Amino acid sequence: MKGFFTKEQTQSITRPDGKTYSCASCGIYRNSNTPKMKAYGKFKKGILNIGTAPESIDDQVGKPFQGEAGRLIGQELEQLGVNLFEDCLNTNAVNCLPIGEEGVSRPPTGYEISCCRRSVDTLINDREPRVIILYGAAAIRSVLGTRWIKERDLNNVDLWRGFIIPDRTYNAWVCPVFDPAFLLEKDGHPEMMAIWRQDLKRAIDMEGVPLPKVEDERKQIIVTDDVEGVLTKIVEDCQGATQKHLIAFDIETSGLKPYDRRVHQIACISFCYEKGKAYCIPGPKNKHERALLRKVLSNPEIGKIAANMKFEDTWMKVLTHINVQSWAWDTMQAAHVLDNRPGITGLKFQSFVQFGLVGYESNINAYLKGPDSNTPNRISEVLDSATLRRELMVYCGIDSLMTYQLALLQMKQIGGDNKWQIN
Repeated sequence: MKGFFTKEQTQSITRPDGKTYSCASCGIYRNSNTPKMKAYGKFKKGILNIGTAPESIDDQVGKPFQGEAGRLIGQELEQLGVNLFEDCLNTNAVNCLPIGEEGVSRPPTGYEISCCRRSVDTLINDREPRVIILYGAAAIRSVLGTRWIKERDLNNVDLWRGFIIPDRTYNAWVCPVFDPAFLLEKDGHPEMMAIWRQDLKRAIDMEGVPLPKVEDERKQIIVTDDVEGVLTKIVEDCQGATQKHLIAFDIETSGLKPYDRRVHQIACISFCYEKGKAYCIPGPKNKHERALLRKVLSNPEIGKIAANMKFEDTWMKVLTHINVQSWAWDTMQAAHVLDNRPGITGLKFQSFVQFGLVGYESNINAYLKGPDSNTPNRISEVLDSATLRRELMVYCGIDSLMTYQLALLQMKQIGGDNKWQIN
């Protein structure tokens, strides 16, 4: 039986997978001169710096950021009008010195980072920083590791650096940047130092900027079985206007490829054409519903938006025989134009780094994965459960809501003439 609470509401910060993470189970404090090192700094500007782990000099002095990497951070922040120990609070993802078998310091393990997460989380909640700068993969894993479930991504600093995340959990701007120790190792690569300085400046510039106010996206989704009513409303709202309208739509399907029409189906489809509201309806089941859907998707006066539009376009052609007209924007392609780093163009990633929304797929994601691209997934199980079916439709609605919101942001960033009506 499905419970009353979502995974996000019940997941433990310190025990996300049910394992025990504590100072006692970690044990590296036993070999430290300064075990469980306290954060240091007067914090006048509300900036929290999170590094990897204490250096040997930090462990001896009893304060973080005393070594070469800390001095580099201090020098660069000084150029930006920020004093490392007056204006900031400074800590690490692991607050004890990790020592290897030969008695020298080493990088912390993922397990050690998880063990120390409680202290980092408590520090953020107690001190309420306005800006959190994450220096390197360990800090990224510490702060984002309970919410971003793709393990491999957490070790990839290139994936995250430069983004200014409006983090809803901590109500702060979270800004991942390169680890200064990495830059010191890469001495002679001025382009990497230039990127780091640019990212630091963007982070520091957010110090006085308030986070955007957001409303729970789940409350913005209208889930209904009234296929005719929703499609008719879209046509009435968007057709015949003096300026063409934009509409984002998203489908949830029984697999990745629709070519075996005997086993595949479109479970639901959602639409968003104004800020703060999206509709989700079941996939069309009869000729009348398909005719109404064709009236929307084939209408040249309605510009279509999708996240990876070739998916929606293919499924519509194969399963409903609808040729979508007036494709206006693909958020995946636009994300690539704006930033050509691999791995950042997906809707879930963009929703997190641009709007702070993360994990909305967690209750339904397992049902949407099939053994391969041609074999059906488990969406039929979802449709057999009233609770899961609604969860699927809410998820689908949030997809189109975020696609619309992301498209508007990208259009603003890219610029150029816009012939479409934006609501």
